[in-house]
Amino acid sequence: MVSQIEFKGLSSDAVPRGLRHELPLRGKHQHDNAGVADGVSGNGSYADVIGNPHATPCPVPYPGTPGPQLYNSCSYEQPQGLTFSDSGRNSLVPPYRTNFYMSVYKVFKPTEKINVQFRVEAFNIFNHTQWRGVNNSVGTANFMFPAYAHMPRVLQFAIRITF
Repeated sequence: MVSQIEFKGLSSDAVPRGLRHELPLRGKHQHDNAGVADGVSGNGSYADVIGNPHATPCPVPYPGTPGPQLYNSCSYEQPQGLTFSDSGRNSLVPPYRTNFYMSVYKVFKPTEKINVQFRVEAFNIFNHTQWRGVNNSVGTANFMFPAYAHMPRVLQFAIRITF
């Protein structure tokens, strides 16, 4: 959906973007718990589910952890020795990214054959925080916390000359 607005010679485009760039995830244990991996690939086993991952997150014992806790970290535990986990494949969906882009531009005609366009573009115009990279390693200090956030609002100015 693109909406265009004209006001006293200024034109505008607003483009909402709903994007999801991350793959589904599940709680992960760092080591091969079931004893079936080759020891070289680095693949760990997955965690056991003992509660509802979408319930209210439990109190965080690690102060100063960046960002909000996205899922309930108390709902996972390390699997029992020599067993596979019971967490389902892709059981958690990372947070969605929602962006709104907007541009405002004005076209000037200094001569008959030359157009000069001055434009201002804004990306993530509402400056909505978009979390990325959920840590899914059970037992780490920032388990179920985002690793970082995507870019904040970005403004861009441009001049375009066509002849």
